[in-house]
Amino acid sequence: MPNTDLNPIAQLHVARRNRLACIVGAIPGIVPIGTYRLGHSELTSWDPSVDPKAWAAYAGLAFSLLTVVSWAASAFATQNRLETAIKALGFTVLVETLMMTSSSSVLSIGCLVLLVVVNAVANGCRLAVRAAAEVAPTVAEVVPMAAPSRKKIGRRYRAARPPVLTVAR
Repeated sequence: MPNTDLNPIAQLHVARRNRLACIVGAIPGIVPIGTYRLGHSELTSWDPSVDPKAWAAYAGLAFSLLTVVSWAASAFATQNRLETAIKALGFTVLVETLMMTSSSSVLSIGCLVLLVVVNAVANGCRLAVRAAAEVAPTVAEVVPMAAPSRKKIGRRYRAARPPVLTVAR
């Protein structure tokens, strides 16, 4: 399993080299937008027995919560693991709660934008890091074939035998 516990800056450096994986991984950044829309405009009740759409809102909050806690833990990491966990959970619960319950539209929209960016960056970078770890061994096997060496024998040149290409599975 590749190391996806890189800090957010290191994740961005890896993602910059693997843009396609980052873009595909950023698609879940839309989850907070749907959750916000459901919670502020479409739900008649947060009780799923009254309004079944509440399940979708809870699912969106849970998805975002897990992603943001993971990102916040790597962003706010300290030597004390308990302190890191409390900071990450506190940050996440605060931002998610403000997005859903604040009567100030500026604060609510600001938290929404923050959550969209964090979800997009965290998921995109995580996928880019995984893709880089999975692609690296395959590329390393192909690189020696790119330019076969030639050995000089007297006045003649002879092509070296190209390496056998093996497909990593």
